[in-house]
Amino acid sequence: MYHDDLQYDKSRFTALAWNQRLRESLPTLVKEIADRFGITSEYEYLSLGSFNCCYRLKGLHAIVRFPILSKSTFRHEKTNDECMIMTYISQYTSIPVPKLLAAESYDLGPYMVLSFVDATRLSDHLKAQSDPLAPIILQPDIDTTILARAYRNMARNDAIDDEADCRKKYVVRYLFLKIARNFWTATYDHGPFPLYCDDFRPTNIIVESELNISGVIDWEYCYAAPVELTYCSPWWLLLKHPDNWTDLRSFLEEHLPRHKLFIQVLQDEEHEMIQRGDISERQRLSVGMAQSLENGHFWFCLAATSSYGFDEIYWEFIDPLYYGEFTSIEDRIGLLSK
Repeated sequence: MYHDDLQYDKSRFTALAWNQRLRESLPTLVKEIADRFGITSEYEYLSLGSFNCCYRLKGLHAIVRFPILSKSTFRHEKTNDECMIMTYISQYTSIPVPKLLAAESYDLGPYMVLSFVDATRLSDHLKAQSDPLAPIILQPDIDTTILARAYRNMARNDAIDDEADCRKKYVVRYLFLKIARNFWTATYDHGPFPLYCDDFRPTNIIVESELNISGVIDWEYCYAAPVELTYCSPWWLLLKHPDNWTDLRSFLEEHLPRHKLFIQVLQDEEHEMIQRGDISERQRLSVGMAQSLENGHFWFCLAATSSYGFDEIYWEFIDPLYYGEFTSIEDRIGLLSK
């Protein structure tokens, strides 16, 4: 579906107004937080992301993280979900996450106080130097030893063009649903269902200078997912999301060599874990991931989790695989009754 520019402008105005009120209220809020921990603390602006705004509390060696009004629709639910996920991750896994110091709410919405991880994002070590406002993308000539090390440690008024376009997009979603009903494997119907994070990527991985992971952040978009989603090649190997590529064939051409390197590193790590008895042979992810680009599972799962790129992904990679050469939309409509 297309972007809604009118709604985007309205959302941006709301976010700017909220951010101004946030800056005005920060001195009082920071004092309240510092008093709660029995310290005095200065603060400074840290970062502004797609969904959150962060300020650093120097005396507490922590950050305050605010979900942005209009960028996050359900801000309280989002914050509660992330708190629970981070608590679960820290208690039951070895994945390093920032320590949750507090989670509260005031008149401008909820916020979290997290320990500050003094390191850099993994994506900063891997991205190409380009326009800082443009979507980040992997260095085309990046040293594969660096890349291997990183992998190892890590309703709208213009949604349609016309009646024919509307009909085509409507039919496509029912064709996709028809595929989905036969896509999932009965073997996994009863779980266990993995914890899956749509927002997991190098941008949200904090690393030291040698690319050792110091922390993983942004856990708010986690859920118990169908097992099949974990057996797909990661979309983030090139950093920039496939939705942001002008040509999916170009994405695939660049993705394939990084995919092969990632699978090789993953296989090596799985072998060592099997030797130590940490996992069994049947728990390997690399086998399914390696096959996902050939059998189409990668594109199916990408389409299922992509809003803006769904139609292009479907027509380019999914429809020909399941229904053959396209002749007319009427022929595709006829498939729905079969």
